[in-house]
Amino acid sequence: MKEIVQGNVVKLKSGGPEMTVLRVIGQENSNSREIHSDKLYVFGGHNIGDVVCEWFDKLDAKCKIFKSSSLELIKE
Repeated sequence: MKEIVQGNVVKLKSGGPEMTVLRVIGQENSNSREIHSDKLYVFGGHNIGDVVCEWFDKLDAKCKIFKSSSLELIKE
C-alpha cells in the first residue's frame, strides 16, 4: 500500500465520506509551527503517523485524527 501523505483523499475502511488528508503527524516537519503542533498532538494522546483529515457534512466542515491503518487511499 502506498504511503498516505498530505493532500491525498482517503476514506475509512469501514465506510463513510471521502476525506482530505490535512497532515500526517510527524511527517514533513519543515517549520517550527508543524513541529510544535505535532508535539501537541502527541501530548494529547495521538501517535506519530496518525492522520488529520477534513471532510464536509453538508455545509459543515469536520476534522478528526485517525489511525493510518483504519484508512484506505482513494486518490493521490
